[in-house]
Amino acid sequence: MKNTKNLLNLANQACTFQTAQKTRGVRITNKCVRVPICYYCNYMNEPVYTMTAQESVDRVTELRKIGVDRITLVSGWLGYQNTMAVPYLKALRKEFDDLEISAAAGPISKSSLKALKEAGLNQYGCNLEATPEILVKIKGFNDIPERIETLKNAREVGLKISTGYIMGIGENEEQLMRLLKIIRKVDPENVFMTPFEPYENTPMSEGTAPTIKQVAETVAKTRLMFKDKRLGLRIIRQGKFIPMEFLSLFVFVGINLVAPAPDITDMTAESFRKRLKASIQDLQKTEQNLITEGIAQKEIDEFKEIAKSLQT
Repeated sequence: MKNTKNLLNLANQACTFQTAQKTRGVRITNKCVRVPICYYCNYMNEPVYTMTAQESVDRVTELRKIGVDRITLVSGWLGYQNTMAVPYLKALRKEFDDLEISAAAGPISKSSLKALKEAGLNQYGCNLEATPEILVKIKGFNDIPERIETLKNAREVGLKISTGYIMGIGENEEQLMRLLKIIRKVDPENVFMTPFEPYENTPMSEGTAPTIKQVAETVAKTRLMFKDKRLGLRIIRQGKFIPMEFLSLFVFVGINLVAPAPDITDMTAESFRKRLKASIQDLQKTEQNLITEGIAQKEIDEFKEIAKSLQT
């Protein structure tokens, strides 16, 4: 745990941000034409649906009420020529001039990116997801070259770019660091981390989600690699938000973009540090709170072990 303590403290020292930002994905459709569909994807369990442009405006209106000022229009992969998001962007821009809007639809053409930019898009996100050899295992193919090309084209048409990876999907230390170095060459504005989550009725349903310690350490390593970037983390599992104690730890080691948006108002880095400090100072109360929230004892014990190491 000594090495973990040193890593987490080093990452915290590298944090210069003052606030964490709330962001949320707005899934305009779950349709995906990729064959085979990615082995970990829950889309295969869902009936196909498509949101209307007005429904996207209504959804964002609700999200704005809880302080969200950044959203991502999300879909499955619909081909390289994909301007589906254009009417959604136009509808949103009529209502929200100051909203930061990203989109994520996998690798798409430069002409499609240009059309999205002209419709009001600020940023395009295309995650690299994993190293090539892991991609073949979890998707059946390696499309990193197309994803990097998409990000390059997005920047050329004037968009900011976001990329990231799936955490705890089978990578070892060497593979993680190699992937982070690839991402650093891409030089995105945002790096987004999604902890792997096994879904029933998918080929990867027997997989294991990363532990609290693994998430904290991976976030810390990413923060040390990207000291001046906005780092995002998905903080929901099986439809339930992770507890504030865990989120405070992740902000402590480098997260300043939180998705989906939690129902809390004070998102300053200092407020998260105070919450973590309070959790550490009264571990008995912290444990009881986590038990009440239905957190597994194994995760509680792991958090307590990290907390005790940060006490000294």
